[in-house]
Amino acid sequence: MGDKVLAVSLGPITSFDAGLGEFARRLGEGLAAHAPMWRSLGVELCFHMERRLHGAFGDAVSYLAYRPPDRFMPWRLPGCVLWHSTFQHNITRPPAGVRHRVLTVHDLNYRYAGLRPGSLRDRLRTRIAIARSTSLVTISRYVGTDVAANVRWRGPIRTIHNGVTDLSAFAQQPVPDLAGRRFFLHVSRMAPSKNVGAIVALARAWPERTFVLAGPAWGHSKWLADELAGTMPNVHVLLGVDDSVKAWEPRLALVSGADGMDATRRIFEQGRELLIPGGWIAMELDSTRSAVAASLADAAGWTDINVRDDLFGRPRYLTARRGMHQ
Repeated sequence: MGDKVLAVSLGPITSFDAGLGEFARRLGEGLAAHAPMWRSLGVELCFHMERRLHGAFGDAVSYLAYRPPDRFMPWRLPGCVLWHSTFQHNITRPPAGVRHRVLTVHDLNYRYAGLRPGSLRDRLRTRIAIARSTSLVTISRYVGTDVAANVRWRGPIRTIHNGVTDLSAFAQQPVPDLAGRRFFLHVSRMAPSKNVGAIVALARAWPERTFVLAGPAWGHSKWLADELAGTMPNVHVLLGVDDSVKAWEPRLALVSGADGMDATRRIFEQGRELLIPGGWIAMELDSTRSAVAASLADAAGWTDINVRDDLFGRPRYLTARRGMHQ
């Protein structure tokens, strides 16, 4: 180790797939690119992570194995001057004596999930992680506002927007059997909280439409793929999608007619057939086109049309109702 150690804790993350894993990979790669310069100044960059992931960020950094007992037992990391825990459910104790302890908070979703075992667990973990920190980083202004309003915290909060992977240099590889076709796309880890059940139910009710569900090749995504295998020809479950496939952007997915509203127009025109009389539709909007969307809903015969603001006061979603006698 160098004279000083900057430690980044990925905690119990077991894969670089999906949300937190992708965030951890991008953060690690970005920091590791500066490691040789820091090492020349006597500063060592150390990643605290599952042993089987060691080596992921090259040999210019050092690695420290994640150990579950370190969540509760005091321990030391000689020379450590800064400890960064990369997500709020990582409750590894910072090494004893470290003055600067940074925590990245991705969300406070437990506040919106009701009194369930999972949400109560996440609430406890988040509060423990925050209590062990001296500075907080949030991945969006919304999360920062949520933390400031709902967590007992008087220290500094800084927003550093979550990054994305640049796939522009990758060759684009279409998904077999989907090139040139229209389909509904859902991307997530397929946990029940992602409302995948509603999407599957929609696919059952609309067998003439193609649905594509993409997620990591493990956990909920794998279970869903096994459960649906051979049962719904109009549903494609893609697991562990290659970067060249992620980079595939057919024009059909990027352009929605001359005014950008063709897809919205078709949803309003055809969506009623999927709802019972009196059923509701909720649609996320481009805030600059909310008035146009409302007029399209009205022209298509929807009732009780309301455009609603998001938490920043922007008109971002619309609700409308199918008439009782339509």
